[in-house]
Amino acid sequence: MADHVDMLGQHEESGVSISRMYDIDTDYWYIFTNHNYFIYRIEAKKVVVVQMFNEREDFMMKLFGISGRTQESIDYWGE
Repeated sequence: MADHVDMLGQHEESGVSISRMYDIDTDYWYIFTNHNYFIYRIEAKKVVVVQMFNEREDFMMKLFGISGRTQESIDYWGE
């Protein structure tokens, strides 16, 4: 897990841009590894990990108040 997060120092844009993925105005990116989403942003010459969420958590709801879950995910997790 730490290897994937550490690689962000060399390849900042190797994660997923939340702005592009969900068409919202944010500078946050995420990388998914070992059942966790690491939310980060790129500042000057460094990567700042803002928060970590377990795959069962709806990080889009917690960060932006919008659901990032599909009906398939809700049915699978029973939530």
